[in-house]
Amino acid sequence: MHIAYRATNLIEATLVKDALEADGVRAFINGEYLAGIHLLANALISVVVADDDVEHAAKIVATLEAERPKSTEPAAAGEQLASGLQPAPA
Repeated sequence: MHIAYRATNLIEATLVKDALEADGVRAFINGEYLAGIHLLANALISVVVADDDVEHAAKIVATLEAERPKSTEPAAAGEQLASGLQPAPA
């Protein structure tokens, strides 16, 4: 097994795992049961794939990271979020 992605939290790891599996790569999350136990557990959450899938997984992860929104600014009222939802009015 090889680490394909080190996640900052369990949600991020799950999104990456789901994207990999949607493209036919079997993936597993290491450390998911530690997420609620310890503050530093998020540093231990990773998505792993079989050695044969490392290159394919790296391409998928690179695509996901390239598509990730760069802005950390909150969305303005009426602006649609990447999720398709709209922020609550102020």
